[in-house]
Amino acid sequence: MKPLTIISPLEEGVLKTLSYYDLFDYPLTPTEVFHYLPTNHTTECEVESALKHLEQRCLVFAMNGFYSMRQDPWLGMRRIKGNSMAKEHMRIARNKARLISLFPFTRSVMISGSLSKGYADEDSDIDFFVITAPGRLWITRMLLVLFKRIFLSNNHKYFCVNYYVSEDQLALDEHNIYTATELATLVPLENPRLHAELLGNNRWVADFFPNIVFPESKEETPTQPWFKRGCEFLLNLFFPAFFDKSFMDLFHKRMRRIYGRSYQQRDFDRIFKSSPGVSRNHPRDFQKLVVSQYEQKLNQLLGRLHRA
Repeated sequence: MKPLTIISPLEEGVLKTLSYYDLFDYPLTPTEVFHYLPTNHTTECEVESALKHLEQRCLVFAMNGFYSMRQDPWLGMRRIKGNSMAKEHMRIARNKARLISLFPFTRSVMISGSLSKGYADEDSDIDFFVITAPGRLWITRMLLVLFKRIFLSNNHKYFCVNYYVSEDQLALDEHNIYTATELATLVPLENPRLHAELLGNNRWVADFFPNIVFPESKEETPTQPWFKRGCEFLLNLFFPAFFDKSFMDLFHKRMRRIYGRSYQQRDFDRIFKSSPGVSRNHPRDFQKLVVSQYEQKLNQLLGRLHRA
């Protein structure tokens, strides 16, 4: 293959964007490439022009209106099928989000994971990102875990809540391409005002995606149902701070017992983050895998682009 020495910064940014989603076998539309471009001072028309130029040089490939780093028609068909299935999953997700929002101390429910990108298949889970009241995160988490185990036989497929933050801890501490993508693609289903506040507290996302538009929700906080307010009132009578900390310690000890030997301390603390305002539970450490693979892919790409 000939060295790729003549390429514009915009075209390089387009290739970087496509490379990330190539890890997930997910081709993008020109509009999506523009939104997730790592550079700004450009327009969608210029991005489309760059894509066509790259296609002419066989550096990217078009299929069914999508662009990919690989010339594989299966990718376009896979995306179309996944987008169609996502519509059905989103209907289920809205019902589950409404249910989650009724639990005490929940304040906002959002969709994350593959469904937030508009994709689903037979093996997809529905992942939820939940914001809770301050000082009550672990009570909320425990109630949702018990509900799933008792009434859903611990089924994760349509009820996977693996990330909680409290209203007073909206600034996330991990700043990388994976976390930025997950934040930028969150789909608010309950209380979009807090979704806007979450992104407003994580404006570093624009360092990765300078073309992202931060939402400004003017909606007021929805009134909580009377029975939810009643449950919160009763729970607040019985030493809630003590139980919240106890549930946090219980989770941490359980994860330590199960996974303590599988990870170094630093990785364990990141994968199973347990603090009063954050609960993160990602046993497979998918984030580290994606970031590592993306960095390797970029090194190979940039090596080809700039080889003399």
